[in-house]
Amino acid sequence: MVVYLTPAAVLLLAAAALQAPAPKVVEVTGGGPVIQVLPGPFRFADSAAPLIAKMPAENQKMMKMMAQKGPFSDKVAQVSGSFQGTFIDAGAKGDSVAATANFTSQDGAKWQVKIDRVAQKDLSPMEPTFGGVATEIGYHGVTGIHTPLVPTVRSVVSFWGMARVTRNGELVTDAGPTHIMFTSDTRGDDFAYQCWICTDKPVRQLHLMLMPPEGKMYQVPGGILHVMWEDSKYRVSSGRA
Repeated sequence: MVVYLTPAAVLLLAAAALQAPAPKVVEVTGGGPVIQVLPGPFRFADSAAPLIAKMPAENQKMMKMMAQKGPFSDKVAQVSGSFQGTFIDAGAKGDSVAATANFTSQDGAKWQVKIDRVAQKDLSPMEPTFGGVATEIGYHGVTGIHTPLVPTVRSVVSFWGMARVTRNGELVTDAGPTHIMFTSDTRGDDFAYQCWICTDKPVRQLHLMLMPPEGKMYQVPGGILHVMWEDSKYRVSSGRA
């Protein structure tokens, strides 16, 4: 069946297309001191406690354990590394990413993380992925969105998805759950957390978190990799030609 559109209908469709928001393209370059966060107590555990108390019992147990010995502590090792990535936020669907991180962990192992897939579904009702890439959001801390074991931040770009991870040139996993944030600063010059609500701080902190693939912990203290570039840069542009 052939459908013919009137000139008015064509104009309406063209106007709708022009009004559709263009995808946001965020280019990120890691810079400044690079730190690996080691297992230890979360400085603001008392502030996070009321939010944890509202979670299901199983989640509470895990959060309380992570608050005492998780990858959100003031214990860090200064390491080295680079990060370069492009994140495209096209709304609920159509997000994409192309990013590479190279770093040397505290034990001298050399890691490479190639990030090329976005999360297709939310992790849970309280852990949305916003289609894989989200721009200009506030979360963590007091917001009740994702873990409260990170201070409340302003994030110019956040990512959830999968990565190919190698250690000393050997494949560790081809589908490592990965989270990236470019946020307002949460740590001071000594790399200790400086605030519980950090949304008014300069936006310059790049976070890379690698969660254990299929429950198999990484060969690092605590089994989770949390690496941060403390003085990074970003550039935002439109995806529309």
